[in-house]
Amino acid sequence: MSELENNKVVDDILSVVSKKKIKESLKFEFEPLNHNCTRPLYKALTGYGYYAEEFEDINSSENIDQHVNGMINMSKLIDSIRDELAIPHHMVKNDAVIYCMSMCSFLYKQNSRMWNEFYRKLDKPKREFLKNAIIRNKMFSNFTMSVSDVFNPYDDPILSELLKVRQTELRLFTSVASILAVNQFVPTMRLPNAVMLHHDLLKNISSLICNPSRNSRRNLNTKLTNYSETLKDEIGKDLIDACLINKNKILAMCDFPIEWINLNGFPIMFTHEISRIPTTPGNLCSQLALSGQRIILPYEAFTDILIISSFNSSDPIKDHLNSALEYFKSNDLYENLNITEINVDSEIYLINELNKFQGSIVIFDCHGNHGGETGHGWLSIGNDKVDVWSLAHKARIPPIVILSACSTHPIDGSHASVANGLFRCGAISVIGTYAPIQADHAGIFVARLLYRISVYIPLIVKARTISWREVISGYLKMSYSTDVLRYMEQELKILTEEQYMDIHNQVNYIINSNAPEWTNKFVTLLSDKTDRDETEIIELISDNFQFVETMLYSQLGRPENILISK
Repeated sequence: MSELENNKVVDDILSVVSKKKIKESLKFEFEPLNHNCTRPLYKALTGYGYYAEEFEDINSSENIDQHVNGMINMSKLIDSIRDELAIPHHMVKNDAVIYCMSMCSFLYKQNSRMWNEFYRKLDKPKREFLKNAIIRNKMFSNFTMSVSDVFNPYDDPILSELLKVRQTELRLFTSVASILAVNQFVPTMRLPNAVMLHHDLLKNISSLICNPSRNSRRNLNTKLTNYSETLKDEIGKDLIDACLINKNKILAMCDFPIEWINLNGFPIMFTHEISRIPTTPGNLCSQLALSGQRIILPYEAFTDILIISSFNSSDPIKDHLNSALEYFKSNDLYENLNITEINVDSEIYLINELNKFQGSIVIFDCHGNHGGETGHGWLSIGNDKVDVWSLAHKARIPPIVILSACSTHPIDGSHASVANGLFRCGAISVIGTYAPIQADHAGIFVARLLYRISVYIPLIVKARTISWREVISGYLKMSYSTDVLRYMEQELKILTEEQYMDIHNQVNYIINSNAPEWTNKFVTLLSDKTDRDETEIIELISDNFQFVETMLYSQLGRPENILISK
């Protein structure tokens, strides 16, 4: 009991509970929009005590303006109530939940053999309905058709069954989003379906990543800029602002790299604390989304680290991680960690080592790949292509997994990724990779992250709890700034080594002090040290750094549910 009396976490919880008031029923001052996209918001507000006597009905339209306005009206109300409650920010799980319904990637190919089988049995109006209403709908399942083509799709045996399946999926997904909204009392905003229709562009980006060169880097910057601008155009400024502006902690439920959306020159994965739940397969999405209970662990639970490597003796990249680790070890920078490094050469050996390990963090250092839009991903362990989905109930997977392997949640792959397979096996948080990664960068990425676990976390937990998502989000910002500064020094030749070190140290301090709008301070630092105008620095970043290697890493799962305490 004495420990509870002096526990900062308990004090914070009690401070919030003490603010609770008995609320009378509150009538909405506006008519809530009656649509699936507003249901999670409405459920959250009715749970708080609001009720409505009249609702705004949805109108037939060729745009999503009414849907967006309906969501924004209710999200503003939730935001205002949350502001009044003044909950300590480190106790807030999310400032917004952003979600988008999706299908398995191969189902978006409207000219595939599977869909052509259906087309042959339908006349033209019904074929167009199938394409525009089900396969590649761009809005919130609303669409238009000419009066002469109007028919009842439920009278057609093919369309009626497809519609029923799709509507059932949407109802279930909306129910999951609603539970999140009510549980966290958080604005829960749906994105239009159009954001899921860019698989060809993502494949093109992936192919450029696989072909590193000066030209491909320029092309990558252009492609990433185009991708971000396309997404922003489809979502619209009002909805983007409601989702992201004046918000920091974001949970996304979607199957596209939302982290690559660029605001004011910087991808949101470096301006926000963001984690993502994949939406396919649906049962896995529901499992992750509804596993909302936080676990509070002492720092000591994070000090045992297992590194599993698997390379053959002639592999040119086999020593990249060891070399990076050696620098930190030789300088006694891992003094708080107990790191176990093993090499495995078979799936059986891998399972045995995982079952022996009782710590919270495992790192996979090996090759990875995937089987395209219809195949599963795998890790190369010796001569075995290990399908990690098959490890369920065979191997103990720790709550935190860091994948230093290529294409473990690929932008051009299927839902059966390595990262998703690890969630199937019990992981809570997985750092996955969107495409092939560079071995030297990957080695340094892991080595620096371990240093952060060894030194940064103990300092923070002396004052407050910290979530694993916050640990990684701050680290991604640091890794991004390193990518930018190194390229400025080594390729653009606008920084000296001394300037690089000076800016690097200062920007790390800014990031670790949780300074608001750290990117503005980063731009100012670069401007001061290079004697260039800030507008020139912003243009330089826009032209050269819409893609950096760190953008290939993604925080997947529920890292915000893992809290680290003293």
